[in-house]
Amino acid sequence: MCLAPPRIVLGPENQNVKIGSTLTLECEADGNPLPHIWWKKDGQPVNETSQVFFTDDAIELTIDHVEVSDSGTYVCVAENELGIAEVEAEVVVINVGPPRFLFEPYDLDAIEGTTVEMPCKAENDDILQ
Repeated sequence: MCLAPPRIVLGPENQNVKIGSTLTLECEADGNPLPHIWWKKDGQPVNETSQVFFTDDAIELTIDHVEVSDSGTYVCVAENELGIAEVEAEVVVINVGPPRFLFEPYDLDAIEGTTVEMPCKAENDDILQ
């Protein structure tokens, strides 16, 4: 049996997510003995809550209904008695506002059977499209 320190084979990726959406970060590691995986956010351990949960063995960290305060540096930590391996990812939660009209539709008189164009243009802060 060959012993080996932890090695992260699939690390979390940087993500931009919309406020209110679901964030999922993945991390897989190997080593012998098999490493224990846990998560940190901005240097502090992440604990399970009603909105934050882990899959078996903490391979996935999921946060439901993300808030701006969930933005930060997340670190996957894989640990066994031979060592520690870490990989980090930056998460940015973006507060996207509602759409707004650049110019609004307006009432228009038309003659039956003719073609009518009604220009309307809107935008929002959604930079994730």
